[in-house]
Amino acid sequence: MSSDLTTPEMLPEKTTRAAYRIVQEGLTNAHRHAPSAPVIVSLAGSPGQHLVIEVRNAVTDPVSETERPGHGGRGLPGLQERARTVGGELTVTESDSVFIVRADLPWPAADTDQTEASG
Repeated sequence: MSSDLTTPEMLPEKTTRAAYRIVQEGLTNAHRHAPSAPVIVSLAGSPGQHLVIEVRNAVTDPVSETERPGHGGRGLPGLQERARTVGGELTVTESDSVFIVRADLPWPAADTDQTEASG
């Protein structure tokens, strides 16, 4: 995926708010459940495509699926709902002892007709 994160002003405001909360909660979860593990936050995307956010941290104390962070709380399930309200998707997985929160949020292309009409 190409990345055009140098023009974040092209993101809709509701998408930027959702992205901020997703990164914030991902970091909070990592600190709460794996305080000594390094965290990697990555952002990629471009207008007309998607904004993809990933927050990854090593699993320092494996937990069962019923004890998974977010179950019984509003953190990660709340983020899944927030992503859905902006037309995106948020997934939470564990792979090779790495906990991954991944959001795929819409990033509409700039409206060239509107830009030309105002110029």
